[in-house]
This record gives sequence, structure tokens and C-alpha cells, in this order.
Amino acid sequence: MPVPDAEVSPEQTIATQTELSQTAGPEITEGTGGGNTEIQIEDDGPPPDFVPYEKEPVVVKKVDPKYPDIALRAGLEGNVYMKVWVDKEGKVKKAVVLKSDAEIFNKAAQEAAEQWVFTPAVMQKGPVSVWVSIPFRFRLSNK
Repeated sequence: MPVPDAEVSPEQTIATQTELSQTAGPEITEGTGGGNTEIQIEDDGPPPDFVPYEKEPVVVKKVDPKYPDIALRAGLEGNVYMKVWVDKEGKVKKAVVLKSDAEIFNKAAQEAAEQWVFTPAVMQKGPVSVWVSIPFRFRLSNK
């Protein structure tokens, strides 16, 4: 937003290099290099299609999907194959339907898969994020 000329001060004070250096904080001296600098980088990018690992993740907490009421009343059964992205802490960060017999089961399978917990996969003595496949079978007990 423009300022009217009447409000602009004709005198402008600009700090000198010496004044700036005094307000910049403690004096910085020359160094010799060396030392380690650690930078934490978030893994927020899209997961790759494949990540190699030496030790696979193991299920720690398994959540069964809720059978959709409408499918139950209609007597429908089916399978949903999920692909989940398991992070370095063993938590599911993304769940994708790979294949489904009936779309009606997809949401229930995804909601259940997102609650699973794993031990992290390991590669070269460190945890790595990987894809894991989970099949969900929706079966009626009275058939």
C-alpha cells in the first residue's frame, strides 16, 4: 500500500557496516573446519515402489476390518488386497487398495490396515520404510 509523501520522513537512517556487525551478535572468528553437522530430513516425499531390506517387518498389532452392514445384509463376501507403507517406526503411513473383489469392502479394509503396527524393516543395521502387502478376507460365518 503506497504511503503519502507527507508521511514519509525526508531523513532516512541507514546503518553502517560497523553498526550492523555490532548488532549481529557474538563475533565470529575463523575456524579450522572439521566437526560433524547433522541435518534431519523428513520422509514426506512419495514412497518408492521398492525398498530393499535384510529383515522384513513383523506384525505387532493386527486390526480386523469391520464387516460393512450392507454387505452383511446382502450376504456378500470378498477379498481386498492392500499395500501399506510402513515407516521407520513401524507405523502405517499410507494404505492403498491393490485389488478388490467388491468395492464395498475397500473402506473397511483401508481403515483396518491404517491401524496395523509392525516392527520396522531393517537394512544395514538401520530401520527403513517399506511397502507391505496385507490380504483381507471378508467371509460370512453362516455360509
